[in-house]
Amino acid sequence: MDVDKINLNLVKFKKGYGKNINVFVNNKKIIIKTPIIKSLNGIESNGKSKYFLRLDMNEHSKLVSFLKRIDCLTRSDDCISYLGNDDLKYINCFYYNNNTWKVKIPFKYGRFNIDIMDKEGNKLTTNQINQDNNMTCHIELSNIWNFNNSYGCIWNLKKIELQN
Repeated sequence: MDVDKINLNLVKFKKGYGKNINVFVNNKKIIIKTPIIKSLNGIESNGKSKYFLRLDMNEHSKLVSFLKRIDCLTRSDDCISYLGNDDLKYINCFYYNNNTWKVKIPFKYGRFNIDIMDKEGNKLTTNQINQDNNMTCHIELSNIWNFNNSYGCIWNLKKIELQN
């Protein structure tokens, strides 16, 4: 989806698994395709089988504006009512101080669950992703997590298309 074409007035929240909340627009999950973008460090890990990319948002003001609008929605009364507690602390996935967007890379059963391709559609491996790559990413707003008096958006990487 192009972020300009997503009508955030149509956002609906629904209970998800556990305390999580699903977010839908026209009964579909929000999946966006980024413009050509760079990762700051390639694939990173927290050391506990959780992997992510930090995307450099310095030249993508339209996408930054969209993420800020999503942040406002998730702090709205509609969202808070689903969480059941208005004393929760919101944790951003977009880091305003250094213009980076942290997106999760699904990893299960010892393998990454994303598609990585070059411009010609050839499949690639995660070893070929580094900070020098220009890429287009397909990213899904998976859900809003709720844990230990905090909550925030989980943006899952679905597909990477390397441009160089």
